[in-house]
Amino acid sequence: MQEINAYEKQAQDFLTKYGLKIRVTSLGEDINPLWDDGETRPKYKITISKKRMGKKISFTFWDSIAHMQEGKEPSAYDILACISGDTDIHEDFNEFCSAFGYDVDSIKALRIWRLYDRQSRRLHNFFSEQELEDLREIC
Repeated sequence: MQEINAYEKQAQDFLTKYGLKIRVTSLGEDINPLWDDGETRPKYKITISKKRMGKKISFTFWDSIAHMQEGKEPSAYDILACISGDTDIHEDFNEFCSAFGYDVDSIKALRIWRLYDRQSRRLHNFFSEQELEDLREIC
């Protein structure tokens, strides 16, 4: 049996505590058009479901180039740590740009903010306040 590290244990404990299940579906490899690196990386559809409530949320997840080179799929920790950062709501575009270092005159930044805002609101609709609080602890 493979021993899991403390980060993975934290993620697994969160999933167990709230009756959540993560499904990872490969969408192949692609270049994220919103990132400026032009690098091909793994693209996944992630679905998180609440067993007890029959609720689910799905979103695109871009994994690391290192995982692609190692032939690894994203772990529960990778996914939860990533979306934990998406739970902060920056209702103001200028605030978002300031927090993440984007130029307020950039159309690309505006497009990213709109996607971020949508994802943040979807996460707030899916998770309870306590779940969001605990999710933010995963990092």
